[in-house]
Amino acid sequence: SHEGIDIFAPRGTIIASPTEAIVTKIADKGLGGIQVWTANPGGHSYYYAHLNGVFEDLEVGDELDPGDLIGFVGDSGNAQGTSPHLHLGIYTEDREALNPYDMIDENFSIKKKISLLKDYIEFLKDKLKKEKR
Repeated sequence: SHEGIDIFAPRGTIIASPTEAIVTKIADKGLGGIQVWTANPGGHSYYYAHLNGVFEDLEVGDELDPGDLIGFVGDSGNAQGTSPHLHLGIYTEDREALNPYDMIDENFSIKKKISLLKDYIEFLKDKLKKEKR
């Protein structure tokens, strides 16, 4: 079964943590391809799959705040060749799949989304400056 939702977006679109979290796993294998797992409040695990890449500073054990970068939309794993998307799964401690849509939609206000985009633009500007050196 397909547990979770697929969020279609252009390749490279940023993926940010909707809650406080701790990164528990980063992998590039299996059906999910490039993937990140986090432990979130309430005992939930968040699964981000089919990424194009992981944010370069992200490591297992990192503590995330809402809006911190996780990675970038892609089509890795068994999604290779399909339209780029994020597969997002949210699971309880008992591995019961939850519907992620309502949970992520309520965590990001328009103000937070704009702030996140501004931060990401600054990150890209800094990265370009470093590459030109």
